[in-house]
Amino acid sequence: MLGKIPLFVIPIVAVLLVVGISFATNKYYVTPLRDQLAKKQQEYMGLKQKADGLASALKQLEDTTRQWKEAHAKLQHLMMTRSIPLSFYMPVEAMITLAYELRHDLGPVMTKWLESTGCTIESSVALPAPPGTPPLPPANGFYQVTPQPLTITVRGKLAQIEQLYRSLKNCPRVVTISGLDLRRGPGPGDDMLGSFTLNVYLLVETPPGAAMPAAAGAAGAEGPGMGMLGAPGGMPGMPGGGAPGMGPGMGAGPGGAPPGMGGAGAPAPSAGGRGRARGGEEEGGEEAGGGLGRRRGGGGEE
Repeated sequence: MLGKIPLFVIPIVAVLLVVGISFATNKYYVTPLRDQLAKKQQEYMGLKQKADGLASALKQLEDTTRQWKEAHAKLQHLMMTRSIPLSFYMPVEAMITLAYELRHDLGPVMTKWLESTGCTIESSVALPAPPGTPPLPPANGFYQVTPQPLTITVRGKLAQIEQLYRSLKNCPRVVTISGLDLRRGPGPGDDMLGSFTLNVYLLVETPPGAAMPAAAGAAGAEGPGMGMLGAPGGMPGMPGGGAPGMGPGMGAGPGGAPPGMGGAGAPAPSAGGRGRARGGEEEGGEEAGGGLGRRRGGGGEE
């Protein structure tokens, strides 16, 4: 039967068989492998992008962690040097700590700072009374101790009043000053009187998710126990030795150190500061419980 097939047909059949086999091989073997290879290549590129992104994310995480640690250290330094240990995790203890601050510490501390610039306090200003109920945490972490700005008048030379402004960064509390009014002082000489309004803030620890109203300051009107800032005739002021219990060794008062101030990298408050302050109150009577301004008695300043 093969003898009846023309010879020229055999090459044609062979070519057709080769083409068919090649087509089938390409369609059912090569093309799936090519598609699989393209898919694997795409997966590889995606994983490579993720790996590159991971390295970048790890670098960003490292930078962010370092910046957070630096900011945390600055915050702790600020809380220890320009505030008092005050945590709103325990509202009742925060109220007690604020009461002690307003009754005993704030007046002498602010008087000492104002007088360190060479100015003398000419006005008598009442500090707010301690809060009678547990205060609410502030929205921004800065508790306004003075719901109403304090109007203060100081006397000094122009350079001394300028120094008062320049020394804001050295004040033991976070304060803002506004509305400066300068005028020539009475009598001969180049003394000037400067009147301004002052707000005092404390940097505090607030629990996450706590209710934070828009205005959260020290509550209460002027009343018994409020400190005084100013001239003779006010309540007893800071004794000659300075404010009791203040300085780098000040420990946590009622309310303790704010959560987060302990642990690695955070200075632990000493246990002596507030205790010394209370001890001074017991030993010195009213000398430890004054306000702003220096104590005068017997016709002279102690």
